[in-house]
Order: sequence, then C-alpha cells, then structure tokens
Amino acid sequence: MTEQTLSAEETKQYLYCRQEKTGQANQEGQLSPGDAPRHNTGGPGRLAVINGTMNSAVYQKILKENVRPSVSDLELKRTWVLQQDNDPKHSSKSTSEWLKKNKMKTLEWPSQSPDLNPIEMLWHDRKKVVHARKPSNVAELQQFCKDEWAKIPPQRCNRLSASYGKRLIAVVAAKGVAEKYVRVVQDMYERSRTVVRCAVGQTEEFNVEVGLHQGSALSPFLFAIVMDQLSEEVRQESPWTMMFADDIVICSESREQVEENLERWRFALERRGMKVSGSKTEYMCVNEREGSGTVRLQGEEVKKVQEFKYLGSTVQSNGECGKEVKKRVQAGWIGWRKVWGVLCERKISARIKGKVYRTVVRAAMLYGLETVSLRKRQESELEVAELKMLRFSLGVTRLDRIRNEYIRGTAHVGRLGDKVRETRLRWFGHVQRRDSEYIGRRMLHMELPGRRQRGRPKRRYMDGINEDMKLVGASVEDAEDRDRWREMIRCGDP
Repeated sequence: MTEQTLSAEETKQYLYCRQEKTGQANQEGQLSPGDAPRHNTGGPGRLAVINGTMNSAVYQKILKENVRPSVSDLELKRTWVLQQDNDPKHSSKSTSEWLKKNKMKTLEWPSQSPDLNPIEMLWHDRKKVVHARKPSNVAELQQFCKDEWAKIPPQRCNRLSASYGKRLIAVVAAKGVAEKYVRVVQDMYERSRTVVRCAVGQTEEFNVEVGLHQGSALSPFLFAIVMDQLSEEVRQESPWTMMFADDIVICSESREQVEENLERWRFALERRGMKVSGSKTEYMCVNEREGSGTVRLQGEEVKKVQEFKYLGSTVQSNGECGKEVKKRVQAGWIGWRKVWGVLCERKISARIKGKVYRTVVRAAMLYGLETVSLRKRQESELEVAELKMLRFSLGVTRLDRIRNEYIRGTAHVGRLGDKVRETRLRWFGHVQRRDSEYIGRRMLHMELPGRRQRGRPKRRYMDGINEDMKLVGASVEDAEDRDRWREMIRCGDP
C-alpha cells in the first residue's frame, strides 16, 4: 500500500524588501518520496497566516485547525503520515505529546534543507510569483499569497516527490562520490528487506524504510558523509573539533568559548533533526587555574569530570595515564575470561595457548597504548598482569618457583614492554610519513606556551619515542623508509 504524506512547513514573505509578515504555515498533500504512482489526488492543502511569533503553541493550533480538513479535502488515505522538518517547535516535548495524543503519525525527517525538503521548492515558486505582482500593503500580500497557493496544480507536487531521489544523489555526489557508486548504494537500499534473529529463531521478513543497514561496512561511511554535511558550517579544523561518527570533541581556550561553541553546535544539529544529549555532554579542564567557573548548555549546567572515555581510551585532566593503564589491565582480564576454557585446558599445548593469548588477550591490552607515554612502573604493572594470566593458563603458581623467562618461553610470548615499544614506534613512523599538515604530526611537535611547574618534569610522549629510538638504534630519518623502519623496530614477538 502506498503511504501518503501531509507536509507542514512555515516560511516568510517580504513586502518591498521589508519584513512585514512574520510567517506562514501550510499543509501540502503529496506522496512520500519514491512512492509516486501514476494517479494522485493530492495537491496543496490549506494556507494559514501567522500573526506574531511562531512557537510550539501556535504550531499546534495551526495543526489542530488545518490538518484534518486538509486530509479530507485532498482525499488522503487512512494511512497518511505528517511530515515536518524537526524545527525546535516541531520536535518540542509539548508538540510531540500533542501529536501522540491526537494519533498523528509523523514521518522521520532528518533535515529542513531546501535541497531535500520538497515543500521548500513550492515556497520558492510562490514567492517569485507573489513578488512579481508587487503587493502594496500587508492585506494585498496575504491575499496574493492565498490566490497563488490555490493555483498550485497537483502535478507539481507529484513531480517534486518523484525528484526527491535525484536530490539525494546530488547531495552525495557533491561530496565527490562518483555517480555510479551513488547508484549502487541507491540500489542497495531500494525495497530492502530484513529479519531479526533472536533466541527463539528468526522473525518474518519486513521492509526497511528508515535508517542504515545494520552490520553493513558501508553504513559508517554513509553516516560520516551525513554528519560531515550537517556540521560543515560549525566544524573547525583539528584539534579544535574532532569527530568520530556522532561523538564530538570541542576544544577551546576558555569556558566562555566552550559555551558559545556548544550553543552553535546545538542549534546547527537540532534544526536539522538531531539532538544534543545534555546528560551525556561533559567537559574537562586541562591545566586549570580557576576552578570556580561552570559551563552551561541551554541554561543547564554541564557536568565537569576529571577524566572521560573517548574512542575506547581514557583521557585525564592532569595529563597522566594511570587510569588508562588500569583500563587496559581490566580489558585484558575480560578477554582472558572469554577464552579461559581454551587457555586452561590441559590437553591443549602451550604453543597453541600462546597463540590464543596473543590474538585475544594481548590485543585488548595493547589497544591505544601506542599513543600513551608509559613510565617504567606502569609497564611493570602491565607485565605483572600478563604473567598472572600466563601462569594460570599453564597451570603453575609462584610457589612452583618457575622463572618468568621460562614461562614466556614455554608459551612463546615475549615481553609486553617490548611489544608496547614496537607498537609505539610503528605508530610514530606512520605519523612521520604523513604530510606536515596532518593533525597527528602537528601534535607531535607542538610546544605549549608557559613555564613548567617546579620539580621533576612530567614524561612526554616524545621523551619515550626518543628513548625507544635510541634503544633500537634508529633515527627520525629512518622512518621515511617504511620497510627499513619496520625491520628496525621489530621485537621478534608476533
């Protein structure tokens, strides 16, 4: 069954380049994008004039007085849905409750962009015609708007709905994607069906009409394209703005700048149908001198933290990495418990146990450590946890008085500290081979203003890199040759 859509949208009409009119709202009967049949009884709905400020209460009143009559006039089916652009007054809590109370089903719509919303094209056409008639006062302006709106033929609405897919392709193509690839993606999502697998079996097939394909390797790329387009007007260069999917990090030099940037991001995302989660938004101060200030988002105070987790790594306000080391030890034990049935099986050889350990457990412990400046004590903490796991796997304890070298040799597992050094140097070589404008390379050689505090200076990342290169006999120039660099930093442990 074809689902019909009733659109609600407002705009402004100017009188002789002076804003004499606050806005207008209307309902347009049309078919949902991509579902236009040959015959359609839709067309323009009722036009309502707004006097004063447009807010949620006014919007709900317009819907109450015009939606049902427009549905009747346009002879829409009982399965019609309401389409709106998720403007703050459209997506407010009171409007959502009103729609739910009146049993009006809404169409999920991510943006109010003129390129994507079909009704915006109707506004554009009518504004040109009304302006050509040159109204002399507000009364004539209102009458001309109503007259021209009534002249819109249903065929115009059909053509706009049918062309929606082409506008989507144009948006993706504007990001530099070849049209043939856009067509392939479009074919993947056209009339797609899926099932849900659960403990009792699989459900029946159903159509996927909204959202990306779950589990598809292409979905993150498509989502990144959308987020890149939505945040283009507010996004700054790294490191002031860093994005990974919908996780955003905003860096500023003061609390006032943070509040200003938060508000700009909130406005840019919410007017396009997305929402900034206040409960998940946190801020952290590095090298803080005045601890009495606060950061607010829409009048509510944002939670201040001393550490936060981003992309699986823990960042601390004091620049230390002790919490991250403890997280890596915890992640290693979690991985060990997942495969303890294999690692503690007496019938499995020590070599096989070592391979399983390196694949499952050590990979979890090494995650993100290539960008962490570890001290000797923290490396020892990681190695102690690793030896405990290996002793459990081989069925021995410290009471057996077996040296650590024999434990590692039996399981064919090298020192964790050597592997951390290799991953750290491998990452440094990768960054060093990038161009000079790459954010990672700029951060390696960044010099912070000001003076260090008294006492022993903190260990920096480049301090560890210099020590590692001295230990393996390498230099910065050797990193330009990838094969030679990998051969020099190899520790022998796979």
